[in-house]
Amino acid sequence: MKTYEYKGYDPAGKVRKGLIEASNLKDAREKAAAGGVLIEIITETGAKAVFPAENRSVVYRELAVLLKAGMPLMKALDSMINVPEAGQSRIVLAGIRDRIREGKNLADSFKDSSDEVGLFEYSVIRAAEKTASLDAMLDRLADFLEEELKLKNRVKSALIYPSIVVGMALVLTVVMFGVMMPRVLRFFDGREDDIPLLTAIMMKVGAYIVYIIPALIALVVFAVWFIKWKSRTSESFLRS
Repeated sequence: MKTYEYKGYDPAGKVRKGLIEASNLKDAREKAAAGGVLIEIITETGAKAVFPAENRSVVYRELAVLLKAGMPLMKALDSMINVPEAGQSRIVLAGIRDRIREGKNLADSFKDSSDEVGLFEYSVIRAAEKTASLDAMLDRLADFLEEELKLKNRVKSALIYPSIVVGMALVLTVVMFGVMMPRVLRFFDGREDDIPLLTAIMMKVGAYIVYIIPALIALVVFAVWFIKWKSRTSESFLRS
């Protein structure tokens, strides 16, 4: 059995979205039609999706609670998928459930569900499965993600003011060397011998600073993006 995500219309013309389990695409369409839904779009779940840390922490927490209550893993996943409030997480969970049905363990299923599930989370879930402590470790993993999110929010808040100041300083620097300095150079045209050494150096630098600063900003932005992308997609990069 596989899980399919669909969008369609009921007899009253209202839009209906949801998940349906079927053996193949044709069977899924027939089941939806039997339920009174005319399918417009239907796709198989399981492709890698966006799975933010705040959503993962909620999933880990709820799954831990259900497992602590003695519910089997597959039944716990079924219960979470059938809760409409789970939103986009339902689609990811459906893909995870299908992977487990195919014989994969929970750690691999989570890792294959999204690139945002990193090496640390994978290792914790894998170790928990081997030691039969899945409920407790998922609970601790949820705590870790929540604390990590709080720290990130505090860091972002703390960096807002310095970022504004630095940004304004860069803009003023570009304006000074790109607009004001050429006018000063025209004023001293033909009198280079009367200019102090420091002023002459600043004039020389100013001729290129308009191009250097934007290039440096672009380089920094690219470096930050590359590090984030590499850390998500390469386990060897994380170990280095």
